[in-house]
Amino acid sequence: MRIRAAVLLCSALLICAAAWSQNRLSDVAGAIKLNPEAIVEKEGIVDDPNAARLEDQDLLVTTLDGCSTIAYNIGALVDEARTTILYRGSDIPTRLGAATLELDTQIQEIYLLRLTGVFAQPVVTARDAADACSVANESIRAELARQGVAFTQAREEIARCRGGLDQAQAELAAIQKSPDGKAVAATPEADETAAAPTDDEIIAEICGPEAKNGPEAFEACASRQYRAVAALGSRTWENEHLDAGIFADLRAICAELHRRDYVLKNECELERMTAIRLETE
Repeated sequence: MRIRAAVLLCSALLICAAAWSQNRLSDVAGAIKLNPEAIVEKEGIVDDPNAARLEDQDLLVTTLDGCSTIAYNIGALVDEARTTILYRGSDIPTRLGAATLELDTQIQEIYLLRLTGVFAQPVVTARDAADACSVANESIRAELARQGVAFTQAREEIARCRGGLDQAQAELAAIQKSPDGKAVAATPEADETAAAPTDDEIIAEICGPEAKNGPEAFEACASRQYRAVAALGSRTWENEHLDAGIFADLRAICAELHRRDYVLKNECELERMTAIRLETE
C-alpha cells in the first residue's frame, strides 16, 4: 500500500512539473519579438542578404581591374613595337607574347563569372570586351609570326578591348553609386568627323611659317613637299622589290608618325626600307 501511494505521489508531481514548464514556455514565447530583418544563423553560417552582393561586387572589381591593367600594358607594347625595329635583338616580341597569354588567362575569369542579377549589365559588357581582347591577342600573334611591324589591326582591336573594359568598369561604378542598385546607361558623346584636308591645304599649313622669310622661302618649302608627295605616290612594293605586307606595314608606320609632313614621311619610308634590306642581307 505504501509503495502504491509513493508511485501515485511521484506521478502527481511529474504532471504538475510538466504543466508548469508548459506555462513557462508560453510566457517566454509571448515575450519574444521577431525581427524579419534580423540575420539568421544556421549551424554556424551567417546568412546575410547583402553579403552575396558585396562578394560579387568585389569579385567583379578585381577581375575587371586585372584585365584592364594587362590590356593597357599590351596597348603600350603595341605602340612601342610600331616605332621600333623588331626581330633583331629586341625583347618586345617576347614581352608581347607573354602579355597575350596573361590576358588570355584573365579573360577566362570574365567568362566564368556567375553573379547576382544586379550586375548583369556590366558582366555582359565585360564579356563583349573579352571577345575583343581575344581577337586582339590572335591578331598580335599573327603579326609576330609573320614578323610584321605595323600591328595596325591589332592596335584597333586592343583599343576596342580596353574601351569595353572601361565601359564595364563605368557601369559597375554607376551601380555602386545608384541608390536602387541599378546600372545607369552611359551616353557616349557623338564623334565629330571633320573632312580630311587636301595635300595643298597641308602643304600651305606646313610652309606657312616660311612666308615671313619671303616668297622664295615659301616656294622652296612647298617645292620640297610636292616632290615628296610625288615620290610617295610613285613608290610601290613591286618597284621597291619588297614583300607587299612589309611594305604596307612600314608605310602605315611612317604615315602614323608624320601625318602632316610629306618630306618627313618620305624620309621615314626610305630609312625603314634601307633597314629592312640590311636585315635580310
